[in-house]
Amino acid sequence: MKKKSLLVSFFAWILPSVVLAQYSAEPSKYTRAFNDSVAHVAAAFGDQDFKDAKRGFIATLDVKTNPKVNGKQLYDLHSWDFLKGEAPATVNPVLWRQAQLNSLTGLYEVVPNKIWQVRGIDIANITFIRSKTGVIVIDTGTSSESAQTAYSLLKQHIGDLPLRAVVITHSHIDHFGGLQGILQSRTNLSDSIPIIAPQDYFNNSQTENVLAGIPMSAHSKFMFGGTLPRNAKGFVTAGLGSSLSQTSFTNTLLPATREIAESEESIVIDGLQLDFWSAPDSEAPSEMLVYIPQYHALQSAEDINHTLHNLLTPRGAKIRNGLLWSKYIDNVISKYGNDVEVSLGSHNWPVWDNKNVVTYWEKQRDLYRYIHDHTLYLANKGYTPDDISHYIKLPRALASYSADREYYGSVSFNARSQYELYFGFFDGNPANLNPLSPAIESKKIVEAIGGEDKAVAIAQKAYDLGDYRWASTLLNKVVFANPSCQKARNLLASAYTQLGYQAESAPWRNFYLTGAKELLSKDNVKTFGKRYLSSALSSNQFFDVIATRINGYAYDQNDLNINIFVTDSKEMLSVIYKNGVLSNRKGSWIEKSDVTLEITKGDLFTLFTNETNVEHLRSQNKLKVEGDIERLNEFLSHIEQPQTNFNIVEPQASYTLH
Repeated sequence: MKKKSLLVSFFAWILPSVVLAQYSAEPSKYTRAFNDSVAHVAAAFGDQDFKDAKRGFIATLDVKTNPKVNGKQLYDLHSWDFLKGEAPATVNPVLWRQAQLNSLTGLYEVVPNKIWQVRGIDIANITFIRSKTGVIVIDTGTSSESAQTAYSLLKQHIGDLPLRAVVITHSHIDHFGGLQGILQSRTNLSDSIPIIAPQDYFNNSQTENVLAGIPMSAHSKFMFGGTLPRNAKGFVTAGLGSSLSQTSFTNTLLPATREIAESEESIVIDGLQLDFWSAPDSEAPSEMLVYIPQYHALQSAEDINHTLHNLLTPRGAKIRNGLLWSKYIDNVISKYGNDVEVSLGSHNWPVWDNKNVVTYWEKQRDLYRYIHDHTLYLANKGYTPDDISHYIKLPRALASYSADREYYGSVSFNARSQYELYFGFFDGNPANLNPLSPAIESKKIVEAIGGEDKAVAIAQKAYDLGDYRWASTLLNKVVFANPSCQKARNLLASAYTQLGYQAESAPWRNFYLTGAKELLSKDNVKTFGKRYLSSALSSNQFFDVIATRINGYAYDQNDLNINIFVTDSKEMLSVIYKNGVLSNRKGSWIEKSDVTLEITKGDLFTLFTNETNVEHLRSQNKLKVEGDIERLNEFLSHIEQPQTNFNIVEPQASYTLH
C-alpha cells in the first residue's frame, strides 16, 4: 500500500506539471532577481561613456534627410524610443546601458574640423577624414543607401568636400558593402578614386561567406535577431552597434586599387599621411588599423571596441587568434602610446585624451591575451573545453572595465574557440570519438529518463526553481526526440526567453529569443543561397561552390572532363569530375576532354546552377559546345540547389546517402 500511495503521489505531482507547460513571455521572479543583482554593475560604469558617445554631436536624420528605400524609410526615427529610462526586468541592465549608447544616431565631430563619423544608422560607423583638398572615407557601412545618407549628412552640415580616397579596414560586408554608394555620392565623378584595403581583402571578402554562406546566413538570423520585434521583450541592440540595416538594401563588392601588403606601411593621400598596420587573422582574415599622425588619431578598425568581441562568432566563421589580436593592439600602444589623443573605430564611439586612450587600448589588449592564455593554462591542467568555458572568469581589473564586458562576445564562448584553435573540437574523451546523432541520442536519453512526460515534468521543476540552463538542456532532448511534443516546445521557449532576458551578450539574447520564437511558430529558418553566387566570384571560386552541391557518394561512377573558355573574361579553366569529387584548374586545358564549352561568365553561372539549360543557351547562340552533350546534361542534373529552409531548434529530417 505504501508503494502504491507513493506512486499515486508521484503522478499527482507530475501530471499538473505537464499540463502547466505553457509558454510565458513574462520575466520570472528569478530573472527579476538576477537582473536586479547586476544593476549595480551598470551603475558603477558611470556616465563617461554617455558623455563620449554624445560628444561632438552635430545633427541626426529627420523626415527630410531620411530617404525611402523600396517605399520604406531607411531608418526608423522612433525605433529606439523604448530604450529611455531604467532597464526593465526583461533586459539585463548592463546590456540595456549598451543599447542606449548604441542607439545614439547622427553626424558627430571627432577632431574639430578634421574628423567626423556617422553612427547609428547602420551597425557600423562611416568615418570622414579631412585631407588637404577634400575628404577620405574610412569604411562605407553595409549598404549603398546608408553610405549615401551618411555622405549627405556631411555635405549638409560640413560642406561638399570632394572625395579623395576610400579606405576599407577589413573584409566584412558592413565595412565595404556601401562602397558604391560613396563613389556615386561624390560630385567629382570623373576623378579616379583610390580604394585602399588590407592584403587579400577582395579574396577573403568573396570566400569567407560563400562556401559556408547558407548556414552562416541562418545563424546570422538568430545572432542579429532579424525576426524579433524591437521592444523590451525582443531585440534591443546588436551589442557591437545598434542593428543591421532596417530595410532592404543594396551592397557591392569592388576590388581595391591598392592592397596593403606590409605589416606597417605609410601612404600620403592628398597631403595627409596615413599609417597602415596590418592585423590579419584578428577580427577578420584581412584587417588593418589606420593611424593619422597629423591628427593624433587611430582608426582601430574592429580590433578595439567598447565590448568584448568574438574570437569565434556564433554566426560561424574562421576562429580568430586571441594572441595575435592582442599583439596587434600592443603594436600601436608601443608605436603611438605617447602621441595618440583620440581612438575611434568602425563600431561604437571614440575615446579622447592620451591617458584614457592608452588605458582603453591596454584593457582591450589584455582582454584577448587573457582569454587566450588562461584557456591554455586550464587546458594544460587537463580541463576540457566544456570545463574551461565553465571555469574561466575575467580578472576583476578587466571585468570591471565597461569596454571589456560581454555585450557582443562572451568569455566562455571565446575560451571554447581558443581551445579549438589549438586542439580541434575533440576533447580527448573516447565517448566523444563517435557520438550518436543528436536525434538518436535525444530519443535514447528521453527513453532512459522514463519518457517525454517524465522528462518534461523534471524540466518543469527545474524551470520553477529558476534553473533554466538545465531545463533547456533536457527539453532540447525532448524536442529532438519528438519535435511534435508541444508541451516541451512551449516550456523550452519559456526557458529560452528567461535566459534571453538575463543575457548580457546581445547575440546570446537574440539567439535565445529567436529560438523561442521558432519553437512557438514552427517557422523554419529562411536563407537564400543564390545571392552568395555573385558575379564577384571568379570562375574557379564558383566551381569550388558547385563542388559542395553534388552528392558524390550517390553519383561516383560517371567521370567527366570539361574544358571551358569564358569569353568575356578571357579565362581558361578545366573542370574534372572523378571519384565523386569535382575539381577545377585555373588557366588549364585538358588535352583530351569529354566536353568543351565557350560561354560568358554570367551564362556559365546560370547553366551550372540549373537556372537555364544547354539547349536554351545554344538556341540563343550563347553557348558553343563540342563533345558529349548527353554526358554534360547528365552531370548537370546531379547538381542540387542548396537547402535554403532548414531547422535549428529541432532536428533535420534523417539524411540518407542515396
